[in-house]
Amino acid sequence: MSFGNALYRARSYVRHQLTAWHTGGEGIHSPTLFYIVRMIVYDANAYYAYPRIEQQRAALLRSTATVQQLDYGTGSDMPQAGTPLATLTRVADIARTHLESPKIAQLLYRLVNYLTEAEQRPLTVLELGTSLGITTAYLASPSPKNTVLTYEGASDVLDEAMAIWRTLGLTNIQPVV
Repeated sequence: MSFGNALYRARSYVRHQLTAWHTGGEGIHSPTLFYIVRMIVYDANAYYAYPRIEQQRAALLRSTATVQQLDYGTGSDMPQAGTPLATLTRVADIARTHLESPKIAQLLYRLVNYLTEAEQRPLTVLELGTSLGITTAYLASPSPKNTVLTYEGASDVLDEAMAIWRTLGLTNIQPVV
């Protein structure tokens, strides 16, 4: 790329950033998609479940406990084909690297909340990979009538998640190892 081309791209990018405006969903023609973008994606309200779940996330990040984590991986570095690789891992390290960000987890909460209201019936949510259960808590919190079916490969990690769900009083989660 020549210097002139790079300069043109940089100038175009800066001009776009200065003149572009945020539509907030304007221009979306489908009423349902407009509502989802406007009322769910851009919703800045703090729901009742957020602080309690985020307290559990903070506790996980401070935890000094260790658990046996199983890596099912692709099999290339496994000792025997089809056998998961077990490693002893700190809970805080799993929380730091594997948990969904609060922004995305809260978006999932709002989406499940909307779908529960829109359908006027309980939902069944399927989650593959429970990890420490923070995102599962967000999925289960909108309505106790919903069911969250979650799969986790490591029973030690799932035990940590189940302790969090008990603390939060969530009884509508069905974990599967």
